[in-house]
Amino acid sequence: TQPNWRWRALQRRVRHARRQGNHLSLARNTLVQTSFTLLSRILGYARDRAISNIIGANAIGDAFATAQMFPNLFRRIFAEGAFTQAFVPVYARTQKEQGEDTAAGVASQSLSVLLLATVALTILAQIAMPWIMLVIHGGYANQPDIFAYAILLTQITMPYLVGMSAAALFAGVLNTAGRFALSAAAPIFLNLCILVAI
Repeated sequence: TQPNWRWRALQRRVRHARRQGNHLSLARNTLVQTSFTLLSRILGYARDRAISNIIGANAIGDAFATAQMFPNLFRRIFAEGAFTQAFVPVYARTQKEQGEDTAAGVASQSLSVLLLATVALTILAQIAMPWIMLVIHGGYANQPDIFAYAILLTQITMPYLVGMSAAALFAGVLNTAGRFALSAAAPIFLNLCILVAI
């Protein structure tokens, strides 16, 4: 009975250590996510201030804002909305029940469908942009130069949707694996690139 008692005590210690490790891991991941998100917001504010100082509040600034806004409408569907909410639970369940190889196949197929949908939508939007702009930027239709500039800028920014959607899928895979730092840091690199370009 004494060896059994010692074995049960050892098992209790192992379970306790695992619980402590899980708590530390949760605290560490929360700290990483919070820190990177805060830094991203600070850089985002600096980015917006820099753009505002350079472009100003004028017709060109409105065209630039429209070009940023339109792809982000679809990003909330493909990158941060319904698709991500559907993909992550399916990927996590497949990884747990059927293993890494099957989960990798699910991720690969999802990426193919996502890229096909976003590339097709991007091309369609770029072709139809003059008519779309009448709806979302129609106030400048009587100013041909500004209106054409808004069309061109939005056609240029539309492929952003493809990249952000793929990045969201990769972030979901990384988060499922417990690797939060890279996905949390991605917006920081985006803001830095924009600041350098400005």
